[in-house]
Amino acid sequence: MDSPGNLDIIIVGAGICALARARQKLPKATVAVFEKEESVGGTWTKNTYPGLSCDIPSQLYSYSFAPNPEWSTIYATQPEILAYIKRVASQFECSSHIHLKQVCTGAEWLDDEFLWRVHFVDKPSDRSYIRHSRFLITAAGFCDEPNGAEDIQGVQEFGGHVFHSARWDHPFDFRDKDVVVVGNGCSANQPGCLRRIWGDDVTTAAAQLQKPIFSPPGQNFISVEIVGNVKPIGITPLGLLVD
Repeated sequence: MDSPGNLDIIIVGAGICALARARQKLPKATVAVFEKEESVGGTWTKNTYPGLSCDIPSQLYSYSFAPNPEWSTIYATQPEILAYIKRVASQFECSSHIHLKQVCTGAEWLDDEFLWRVHFVDKPSDRSYIRHSRFLITAAGFCDEPNGAEDIQGVQEFGGHVFHSARWDHPFDFRDKDVVVVGNGCSANQPGCLRRIWGDDVTTAAAQLQKPIFSPPGQNFISVEIVGNVKPIGITPLGLLVD
């Protein structure tokens, strides 16, 4: 934990945006990043459902200061993105400024002192404490806590297994099951292709949609084999430059 003195900047959250801000301000400022989970990565740590990937080309889903010419596909998957975020945190020496399992419970501005007073709870010990900083950056995001499945009308009468895709039940056996996916966002569409993942072992995959949507087929035309035979000499917003 940091010394008890005042910090220049407190950042709440250790997702992809928080790390970009931390790297920008270090080492010119004293920065501390507080993350409630056991790992950096934000939504890429919390969400692990099958098929999870970025929905823009991977080269664009990268830090400008840490381009990655080794993405295995056009739309990188969750494990690869999380590994990239962790690698960047270590490479740019952000890790020593990150405090995991720390929950921010509130903050207030102190007019007389021109400081933020930020309240935290250390999850392992359940100890409450306070830190002060000149600036407070909230990078907690909005994808870490899903809507509860219990809010769906009539779900209490359903006799089968229910869970939210953001809290994927990996041990659950989908074989020979009728599956209904409620919703039509990314976290419904990506794992919704259960037939593609498990084939005919999933007998039905249906979706309950409030509004119809259209999703074009994913074009993951760059493979690990292709990347292995490419010698990158630079990166543009559109992808790789090769010789």
